[in-house]
Amino acid sequence: MTNQAHIADNTVAAGSPPHGADVEPLRYRAVSRMAVTSLVLGALSLLTLFGWLFALIPISGLILGWAARRVILDNREELSGLGLAYGGMAMSLLFGGMGLGWLTYNYFEPVPFGYQLVEYAEFQPDRNVPGQVVPPAIYDLQDKKVFVRGYMAPSRRMLNLKEFILCPALPDCTFCIPDPQKTEMILVKLTGDLRTDFTTNMVRVGGRLKIDPDSPNGIPYTIEADYLR
Repeated sequence: MTNQAHIADNTVAAGSPPHGADVEPLRYRAVSRMAVTSLVLGALSLLTLFGWLFALIPISGLILGWAARRVILDNREELSGLGLAYGGMAMSLLFGGMGLGWLTYNYFEPVPFGYQLVEYAEFQPDRNVPGQVVPPAIYDLQDKKVFVRGYMAPSRRMLNLKEFILCPALPDCTFCIPDPQKTEMILVKLTGDLRTDFTTNMVRVGGRLKIDPDSPNGIPYTIEADYLR
């Protein structure tokens, strides 16, 4: 009995810190805010699918993730979140790459035969010419078949549309063009049996261009579309 007690006392003593020794307290490490922000931006990088301007999100996620990694490695005893930084960079690369790949594919999709590609910049008036609504050069495209890429403006009706407003970017997007000008809009009227539903994806429209700077709705450009994709 005495031997057992003696062994038990030795076991407790072996597992306990020496008398008078200081026990080092657990040190709290703060989570890097840059790492958390990088992770959030990585998730938001999916928005790159909707426009070129959103490419700033994955770029920022990569920069912040890399900066957070360096800071955490230099301050291991004070900061944590290395996994968050790596996760943010990985998602920024993955989702940002997917979005840019999709935008590039859409942008370089071949123009259908018989249509002339027109960029939105060509529709814009010269701000240095007072009163100009339509640039003179665009009148050469009157009644000709043009091909334009853009985004639908949302309206009350979302299904089975016969006409819609086309804009260079999502008009309800805070990061894009929250309040597009009339010259940044094109009224698209679908001809024949063409109908469509509202989408936030880029659409490609082909048809005859009509120009009327004195249009009652204030939109000087109309496309009578026979091609929609």
